[in-house]
Amino acid sequence: KAFYKKEIETLTIPDNVKAPCEPSTWQEGKGVTERGDFFIGANAFLGNKLTTLDLPEGVIYVGGNAFSQNKLTSVKFPKTVMQVCNQAFRSNEIVSLDFPDKTDYPFQVDAFAFGKNKITAVRFPKNTEKLDKNTFVNSDKVVVNVYIDTEDKLGGNVTLSSTYHKVIQKAIPAEQAPWGTND
Repeated sequence: KAFYKKEIETLTIPDNVKAPCEPSTWQEGKGVTERGDFFIGANAFLGNKLTTLDLPEGVIYVGGNAFSQNKLTSVKFPKTVMQVCNQAFRSNEIVSLDFPDKTDYPFQVDAFAFGKNKITAVRFPKNTEKLDKNTFVNSDKVVVNVYIDTEDKLGGNVTLSSTYHKVIQKAIPAEQAPWGTND
């Protein structure tokens, strides 16, 4: 909780923090010779005043409640991200999430990770392996359209439909895509 409720308005995270990758250890990342090695721990920036966040290459893990209760409206994720934990971005004002087309390793997102925000549509990486039924919990019962542009079978822990989201296996329509998605 080093930065817990410190009224932080801006944040710079080191770019390209990576470690060598042994193919025998990380089978899913074919052709990847180094992996992200920057972990953002639980509650790290909880309760601050951040409004936008661009996570740099190298961030691999975002812990529980890491950015909860800020004032975030948009978040951009790197291709190195593997996991977004429980309530990591809960209770913000997020309308836009920007993920890469595919991450280095299978992507996992836990319960309430983006709960209590203003998200109506999002594109998740093609290699999404886990999507919890309560990832987008909200009191308004808004159903978030989760676009995953792949015809491949999704990971066994991807909940295709819940009270709070439905997975659509095609490209996100331009009018719902975050700015820069197709750049």
